[in-house]
Amino acid sequence: MHVLVATDGNLDPEAVADFASPMEGPDGKVSVLTVIAIPRRLISDLRGVFGERAAPDVDGDAEYVGMTKDAGSAPTGWPGDAEMISRYLANQEKLRCAPIAAALKSRGVANETNVIESEKILEDHHLRVQTSRCGRRHRRLTR
Repeated sequence: MHVLVATDGNLDPEAVADFASPMEGPDGKVSVLTVIAIPRRLISDLRGVFGERAAPDVDGDAEYVGMTKDAGSAPTGWPGDAEMISRYLANQEKLRCAPIAAALKSRGVANETNVIESEKILEDHHLRVQTSRCGRRHRRLTR
């Protein structure tokens, strides 16, 4: 049997291992899954942590002060937005799934861990987030 354990990182690893290991059976496996919502400000926050850029040059004219044309550029050595999101997801997978995977492994249970970005689930299931007239957000299945 294939047992799927979905966690947000708050499950007791020992209790999960005790529950899942008998269900696995001789040819089974256990998958530990977590779904991560990428915070909207993740990239800008990570850019800030990755390396603060020097203050922008400003024009000395008293009537006009403007930023230089490289004001929105990434810090030197920035690996790219997609790479930083990938690192974030990998870190969250370890943080949320590794304790359960270790508890399963200690009982001799074959297992794997996975992380899925929540927006990917919306795309895969053709769900769209729509805002109603009253301002509430709803998820609706579209074809």
